[in-house]
Amino acid sequence: MHPEQNPTNGTMSGIVVAGLLVLSIGGGAAFWTWNQANAVQDLAGQAMLEERGARITLLSVHLDKASRHIKEQEAELESLRKAVAAAEKTPTPVPAIDTAGAADRARLQSEKMELRRKLDRFEKREKEKKRIEMAKKYRRSNRLGRSLEVYQRRVLDDTWDLASRLAALDILRQHGARTPEAARSMMELLLGSATDPEMRTKILQGLRGLRYPEMIVGLLQMLTSESDNGVRLETIATLAYFNEDESVRGALGETMQYDDSAEVRERAATALAEGGD
Repeated sequence: MHPEQNPTNGTMSGIVVAGLLVLSIGGGAAFWTWNQANAVQDLAGQAMLEERGARITLLSVHLDKASRHIKEQEAELESLRKAVAAAEKTPTPVPAIDTAGAADRARLQSEKMELRRKLDRFEKREKEKKRIEMAKKYRRSNRLGRSLEVYQRRVLDDTWDLASRLAALDILRQHGARTPEAARSMMELLLGSATDPEMRTKILQGLRGLRYPEMIVGLLQMLTSESDNGVRLETIATLAYFNEDESVRGALGETMQYDDSAEVRERAATALAEGGD
């Protein structure tokens, strides 16, 4: 019998095809489940990051309110001190023979003593308030410091996704805590694995305002090699903080004169003239 007419061959072929189909479906389902699990993990990490950032911001607000309250109390204390000083300078009436004069002197002396006692009580109360407030401030500062250390580690940890690392960098920016190590880590991403223009733009925005000299070489490389105008505009905005450096001024000057984009040329001229914001 010819092989193509053999029913056994047809049956075996069907079994093989069915098996491959089952394996394909199972593999696809497993891949989809793995992707979903990663997505859920990323969302949970981002939510935790945002929640910690909100708590840090709330602590900063409370700290600002407490500082304003202390300043108000200090102003009140100074006013009271001036009142005591003025009262002590008030001349005592000339002694009089009559009883009324003696009563006036006694009343004035009593008012001075009461004002002094009031000032003493106020100063003691304010001293205790300051002691308590400083203790609270120290505890809040310690908590904030520990939280910022977490975000520092996250920026440097390449096991986190780029979005989470950028969110951590933004929190550090809000608290003036971006370190040279964080800047170097972001520059490595900028010049390496961050291939999406939007991601490169966000990295540059997270670095803007820093003046670490080790950033200059990488930023100049970005200025000359980057093809996306939006990214180049952000590069110039970041370089503007180094506009006193001769190499930066030279690169910005060439960009101002020869770049194909009028917007890029204008931004370079502004960076040369005005520097960073």
